[in-house]
Amino acid sequence: MIKYKISSVKSPKSGLKVYFPSIVQVAHLSFDDVVTAVEKECTLTRADVRGALSALEYVVLKELKQGNTVRLGGVGSFRLTIVSKNGEDDAAHVSARNIARVRTHFTPSGAMSAALQGSEINAVVQ
Repeated sequence: MIKYKISSVKSPKSGLKVYFPSIVQVAHLSFDDVVTAVEKECTLTRADVRGALSALEYVVLKELKQGNTVRLGGVGSFRLTIVSKNGEDDAAHVSARNIARVRTHFTPSGAMSAALQGSEINAVVQ
């Protein structure tokens, strides 16, 4: 079940408080937690799952560094994006110096997004 709480911020336009729902993170799964959960769902041994996930991490990073998008079936895809420091008046002046940082962007698959739409969502009493 997905849980949310009610949060508030001061509106920059009106200066009044506005309220909105925000997700409550219930738990964080470690690498070992994921290995254990996957091991229970298939016939692979713990060592096999650990090895496969470590290899997946290596391959995803290697492919992203090559500028490739990595699609993981029904999970979604990873791709790189960049954040620019500033724009230039002339395209000839644009170079790697204009890049502030590189980010990894995850896009869930349509199937994953659709599956999450049917999730039970409940408020957390504050």
